Amino acid sequence: MKQFFQHIIAEYPISFESLIIWVKLILSTAISYVMGRYASNNPRHKAINQEQLEKVYLPLYKLLFVQDISKLDCQSLIKLSNRMQIILRKHYELVFPQLHQLTEDFHQALLLKQNHQEILRQIKYQVYVDYESLKRKLGYPHINAFELFRRKTLIDKIRTIWGYLFLLYLFPGAFLSAAFSPVTWSSLLFYCIGFCIISYIGVQLGSKSF
Repeated sequence: MKQFFQHIIAEYPISFESLIIWVKLILSTAISYVMGRYASNNPRHKAINQEQLEKVYLPLYKLLFVQDISKLDCQSLIKLSNRMQIILRKHYELVFPQLHQLTEDFHQALLLKQNHQEILRQIKYQVYVDYESLKRKLGYPHINAFELFRRKTLIDKIRTIWGYLFLLYLFPGAFLSAAFSPVTWSSLLFYCIGFCIISYIGVQLGSKSF
């Protein structure tokens, strides 16, 4: 197997000019596809985001943050949970999936008189982040990106940083690698291995809960 790849590398060397042509072709095609999908779906996405904000996350935000719910007794919290359940079930398809599970766990913890404070903290965090993110997407007044990042949990901060690193590696990284090192099958192989490693890390981060 090793000799096979050595033969391929020796017989079909890559020139810098040919690699740039292929990169330009792939990038232009990918960008055209992404921009086309964005242009066609953007009005629909905006409409869905508007519904999410108006019907789900603004009502939930008012329930959780307008009043000091830390002083509510168990019965009052059950009533609060029932009101959240009504909102979520009425607009089930507009809710980010994790919130459904969190509110179910919160309601069960209240009914069984178990410790519910950590679940409530996670619900408030999720609603706050999604509420501010939706306002930013729709152009409403919102906290700045740094403040939102500062308030995120550690795992969400790592996910955000990973997203930027992935984009830097995918686009500028490819050109910098080609510009400052000899373009060979070996360098291309190392770049692809790095891409696979970063992608694997992203998959693992996506499976972690905060």
